[in-house]
Amino acid sequence: IMVSEAYAFHEPNLKSRPQDFGEIVRARFRIGGLLSAGDYLQAQRCRQWSKREFAEALRKVDFFVTPTMTQPAAAFEGYDPIATIKGRSFTAPFNVTGLPAISVPCGFTQAGLPVGLQIAGRPFDEPGVIQAAYTYQQHARWYEQRPPAI
Repeated sequence: IMVSEAYAFHEPNLKSRPQDFGEIVRARFRIGGLLSAGDYLQAQRCRQWSKREFAEALRKVDFFVTPTMTQPAAAFEGYDPIATIKGRSFTAPFNVTGLPAISVPCGFTQAGLPVGLQIAGRPFDEPGVIQAAYTYQQHARWYEQRPPAI
């Protein structure tokens, strides 16, 4: 949904001034231009289904707590922006449903790269999500930690 809408909005500038966009952004937007109207409508149907499912689940719990990403952060050396586009993220369900979510630090990988914890909540409960993140931060205090030298 997002890449289709982004491509539609930025298409004139992508064609006339592609150099004004970074490589990663250009690649993501161009993927949106490859999707059909049918793809877009199917994604919108999935969005509505997801919103209903999350609303049902959030009747039983206050928050969802997940890792932020499905894999550790990539190092700059050897970074592949296209692989990032194809990769999965635990942020996607909350982006597509519009549920408020926040990521806070929760540690480091063995390689010294940061790891995030995501807290997502009910529609329009940004204050509750921020309070949950604040409470976690006050107890875990990961924000005070610095990664080992890489």
